[in-house]
Amino acid sequence: MLVLSVLLLIVGVLMLVLSMLMLVLGMLMLVLSMLMLVLSMLMLVLGMLMLVLSMLMLVLNMLMLVLRMSLLVVGVLMLVLSMLMLVLSMLMLVLNMLMFVLRMSLLVVRVLMLVLNKLMLVLSMLMLVLNMSMLVLRMSSLVVGVLMLFLSMLMLVLNVLMLVLNMLMLVPQYVEAGKQREELGIKLPA
Repeated sequence: MLVLSVLLLIVGVLMLVLSMLMLVLGMLMLVLSMLMLVLSMLMLVLGMLMLVLSMLMLVLNMLMLVLRMSLLVVGVLMLVLSMLMLVLSMLMLVLNMLMFVLRMSLLVVRVLMLVLNKLMLVLSMLMLVLNMSMLVLRMSSLVVGVLMLFLSMLMLVLNVLMLVLNMLMLVPQYVEAGKQREELGIKLPA
């Protein structure tokens, strides 16, 4: 019985030791579970932080996308503005070409007007020359008319002189005829 009691005591001690060991193991398991809980909490916090960081990254990506879209819109607007500036420059070039054409046409018109003025001056000079020639012709015709009048007056004077000479030539013949009639006894009528 003593042996059994000793054995039971030893078994009890061993059981006590085992229970102490089990208690220690339980404490260790509790500590480990607490550590695991702390680690899980830390992992949860890290997960939340990662979620927050991912949300921040998403927000940053959205902001970058908005910035890129705004830059794209700004680029498109700049392209549209550059196209408008190109169109305006083309219109200005066309307007400058039209102004150049108008200036050239005005220059041509001025040159034509100058040529026409010169032609009118030449024509007026020709008309003046023609008028002068007509005046000379009229003066020459007047001189010719005066000369013809003078010649006709001379011819009239010559005709009168010839008539007087003829009459003077007839007087002796008439006297001689009267004498011949008187000799023949023919009386002249009174």
